[in-house]
Amino acid sequence: MSVSDLSFDYISQSDLAAAFSLESACFPPSEAATLSSLTYRQSNAPLLFLGVFTPTPRTLIAFTCSTLTPSPHLEHDSMSTHVPGAPYAAIHSVCVQQQYRRMGVALALLNEYKIRLAQMGLKGARLITHDELIPLYQQAGFGMVGESSVVHGERKWFEMKIDFGLLPQPKEEKEKEKVAVVEKEAGVRSPGKAWESFGSIEELVGEGSALGSADTHQISLSVKVFLRVLDHS
Repeated sequence: MSVSDLSFDYISQSDLAAAFSLESACFPPSEAATLSSLTYRQSNAPLLFLGVFTPTPRTLIAFTCSTLTPSPHLEHDSMSTHVPGAPYAAIHSVCVQQQYRRMGVALALLNEYKIRLAQMGLKGARLITHDELIPLYQQAGFGMVGESSVVHGERKWFEMKIDFGLLPQPKEEKEKEKVAVVEKEAGVRSPGKAWESFGSIEELVGEGSALGSADTHQISLSVKVFLRVLDHS
């Protein structure tokens, strides 16, 4: 099964048992979130709890979740409480089932998550991780902040961040902007293109006009000559 066969969906209350099982398998007991913590995050910030599912049967194989914080740097308090309307996402977990690791699932999940967080209007996201996972988050666009002051479990944590204003623009959006610029410049340099959108002289004059076909033909020729002069000026 490839990443393209998987789907993203928000974790519902009925998915929490599976999420807790996955959390417990991914972290040691001193670091894993409790079921009550996951329930708090899902009930208070459901749009920040994103899962990856297999199609048939629908099975949760990965997830990430966060809460909102007003602080641009993570501390124990900023990771403990969800503050509605705050500008930064404090990412708590990125979990992938063992058999789906090293397949690009974690990176695909992070990339999808970034898009959704940015679309919510957040300024950025913050997380803490262990040193062996730093390359994964760097690949997803996160930058190193430094050693974290957060104490959670026995190992040292490192804080990483991403600011959505610095995210690279999607390729299709860049292409749309290029086309728009070209069309705008073409319209300025070539007024005849704007005129052509109105149709022929005969269509503009209409059948009820007193002008004959010879008159409209002469007008059409004059207009074309005038537009060519404009295009080359």
